[in-house]
Amino acid sequence: MKSFTKIFYGALRIATAGMVNVSVDKSKIVLKDPFTGLADLIKKGSDKLFRNRNQGVWIGNRPIAEFGNEEVTFGFSSAALRAFNLDVMHQAVMVDGHVYSLSNDKGGNIQIKEVFSNYEKTKYEWRYRGESKITIQNFEQMIEQLNQHNAKYNIAYANCQDVSDALSKYALGLYSKEKSLFLIFPKAYNIGDALLYGIYSGSGAKALDRLATDISIILS
Repeated sequence: MKSFTKIFYGALRIATAGMVNVSVDKSKIVLKDPFTGLADLIKKGSDKLFRNRNQGVWIGNRPIAEFGNEEVTFGFSSAALRAFNLDVMHQAVMVDGHVYSLSNDKGGNIQIKEVFSNYEKTKYEWRYRGESKITIQNFEQMIEQLNQHNAKYNIAYANCQDVSDALSKYALGLYSKEKSLFLIFPKAYNIGDALLYGIYSGSGAKALDRLATDISIILS
């Protein structure tokens, strides 16, 4: 019965060009716009055939909003929302098989922690981004530095998608450590920093920067 259900929901996903995604136990429901659904469907198939999940840099998404009760989670994803890292999804980053996810400590400060549970890892839908250009040791040093900022969660520029996006691009060698930290937790030490951050947060330049880098990943 379970295998039949898996086939049924797989067929539903294909029939809707990836726009409707339901887990076998019905605990996860994700809706996507036609473009995003089809693109993710093709990407998932390609990654499954040609990529090793324990190698390289990956971005993972899972539903986050409770729907009806705590047993069912709902998510929505679209190209427009992704451009601003505002999908209704939780996002994590995986580097060479190590998964890192955003959480908050008791004081409400952002902390990035490694996910060790295989069950938790399977909750994510993973997309390959490219070959890692740094060692796990260097990446974890970056995590330690990031955790020391004691910054509060901010849906505009320091949400889980902002953090994992910046960390993935650091691992890909596209962002320096300084740029990654500044984009996530901007600290205006002088007028130049204040102006730069004002431009980034006020004009959409941050989104354009992300899009340009994403396009370079696709074309590479």
